[in-house]
Amino acid sequence: MESDRPFTEVTMNSVRECVGLAMFRFERIYRVQQQSEALFVRLEHPGTKFYSRLFVTLALLEQARLDEAKLLSDATLDLCSVAQDREVVYRDQAVLIKGIGEYYSGRTDRAIKLFEPHIGVLKNYAISDFAIKALAPVAGAYWQHFGTEKAQSLLTQFAAIARQRELTRLQACVLHEQVRLLLHDNAMEVARRLFRHATELASLTEAETSVANAQAWEWYRLTEARLLIHAKDTVSAEAVLRPLQQRFQSQGRCLRLLEVT
Repeated sequence: MESDRPFTEVTMNSVRECVGLAMFRFERIYRVQQQSEALFVRLEHPGTKFYSRLFVTLALLEQARLDEAKLLSDATLDLCSVAQDREVVYRDQAVLIKGIGEYYSGRTDRAIKLFEPHIGVLKNYAISDFAIKALAPVAGAYWQHFGTEKAQSLLTQFAAIARQRELTRLQACVLHEQVRLLLHDNAMEVARRLFRHATELASLTEAETSVANAQAWEWYRLTEARLLIHAKDTVSAEAVLRPLQQRFQSQGRCLRLLEVT
């Protein structure tokens, strides 16, 4: 790359960060982002800066570094506050990121106020990694504040988006959230049927070479574990959870590890 092209350099760094996030190479993401931050003063377009910080924030959330994620999301929101016209999509996505941090910090009242006005942006503009990270907090907040019907309706919309765009990971993540909320409401048979139908369509194994399919497999296994726990088959549930626990621990994915634990 030419050294006098900061826009190109930051854009390509964002691609590198995106790859790092998919492969859970967290320290590499943070190093690349520092390079981009040094170029921000020479850039005006908020979208370029937003994506540079988006992947870093998602990485911090994956590692359960919530305080650092909150500080960065606040700074990103300030950075995008100057967005105008078509660029407001970056500001709105920054608001959603802030809502994720509020949800995981236990402040669901604040989270839902940030999620509700901007949910359309998550459906229409968010990249797959962002949608996956946001889905559990959004679904959980909707369920707590609006009830089962509205939360499941939202998840049905995301399921349709995932099928239309052939987003394997998002489809599996949506299924996990649908089953999780059904089990909250003790709708065991409905949850079982939904899981059985989904897994008949997607026969994934741990040995999948595709990064996307391997991560989809994780969601299906975690969903299966929830069903087994609800059925009080704790021995089988433990057998499903143990390899997930080892996997998330070795990859430094602390938020997922907490869920398994």
